[in-house]
Amino acid sequence: MNFNIAIIGVGNLGRRHLESLVRLKYRSNIYVIDPNQQSLEASKIHYDSALNEHESIHLVRYSTFINDLPKDLDFVIVATNSNVRENVIEELISKVKIKYFILEKFLFPEMKSYNNIQTLIEKNNVKCWVNCGRRTYQLYQEIKRIVENSRRIRIQVRGSNWGLGCNSIHFLDLIAFLTNENNFELQNSQLDKEIINSKRPGFIEFTGSIIGNTLNNRVQFEFSSFNYGSMPLKIMIDSELARIWIKESTGETIFSIRENQWVNRDKEYKIPKQSEMTHSIIEQIISYEECNLPTFQESSHLHKLLLQTFLNHLNENCNDEVNECLIT
Repeated sequence: MNFNIAIIGVGNLGRRHLESLVRLKYRSNIYVIDPNQQSLEASKIHYDSALNEHESIHLVRYSTFINDLPKDLDFVIVATNSNVRENVIEELISKVKIKYFILEKFLFPEMKSYNNIQTLIEKNNVKCWVNCGRRTYQLYQEIKRIVENSRRIRIQVRGSNWGLGCNSIHFLDLIAFLTNENNFELQNSQLDKEIINSKRPGFIEFTGSIIGNTLNNRVQFEFSSFNYGSMPLKIMIDSELARIWIKESTGETIFSIRENQWVNRDKEYKIPKQSEMTHSIIEQIISYEECNLPTFQESSHLHKLLLQTFLNHLNENCNDEVNECLIT
């Protein structure tokens, strides 16, 4: 049996998904769709380069048109920009029978899109996950076993210019995963007033800090992206059971655990790239009809909390009312 898999949007991240599918152990027909011919050509180069290390068992087709997709797809990975993702999903569901979606973050820039897509995927019986992949890392699965039963947890994520708007959802999702909590309050009062341009034209970014906590005050956290310097992203997790320091760029982690008398222990983890992950997620879904990524419903709740925080900040610092936040 051959699986039908589509990747919609092959910018940098979409290409990484495609590279990973070289390793997929199930024979598949892979459909790569992007309106930009140059992006398609670049993705073909990346895929062919990955073939140097792995034997190909897949048939890959490239097109600029969604209409070139078959009528039935097992998996669709939507890696478009956030501002067109809702329309792309609507078009796909109207034209193709889809079994599973994997959506890139940041999901949508407007609040109304979340309920619309939730209704649409439920109506069409599509199972859907969002690619907040830190839940799948060995590092964080081990940390969860250590800290999830803590009475109080404090988490800091700090670094220079790491994309607070674009990437905070990864860390809010990580906190939800580590603590089994999802009722959060977020504050925008410590975000910098200046809204900066993203590296991607037409999109924006934020610097400063988001401060948050759970409604029961069990978990407190801070996400800080400094608009100066070159501090690498560092994460600190502190509870009565453990203190853990993580430098994701290298995988270096220091554990100080109560049951080990708080003696520091260094360990280095491999932080997987997207090109090393997508095939495993799809294989997991094929085997169990589930995977370690958050469901659309779980992630939608967290996305909306962050989106409202950013919209509040925009409306406090802009002359006109703002209903969308164009982050990627």
